[in-house]
Amino acid sequence: MQFILIDQITELNEGSDITAIKALSIAEEYLRDHFPLFPVMPGVLMLEGLFQASAWLVRQSENFSNSMVILKEARNVKYSGFVAPGQTLLIKATITKQDETTTSLK
Repeated sequence: MQFILIDQITELNEGSDITAIKALSIAEEYLRDHFPLFPVMPGVLMLEGLFQASAWLVRQSENFSNSMVILKEARNVKYSGFVAPGQTLLIKATITKQDETTTSLK
């Protein structure tokens, strides 16, 4: 299964930061099982949405010279709350450090 977890990039400042959104619909396939009586976006998919937005920022910052972006680790991940159908997930990432082979984001 492949999920595209960004509906729109609303702001992208090359080499700096990105803002994107995902509008959650009841039709999302993963909501059938998570959870049947209380459908919310799984935290791991929120993290995947953050990674997808971050990958766009990294690619843009490198002028698309590298097509593959790999998540090495995710530390101190904090979720501000549930995202339910009808709500929009706001995704923001900022580059904190970048060298030839590694980019750190917050």
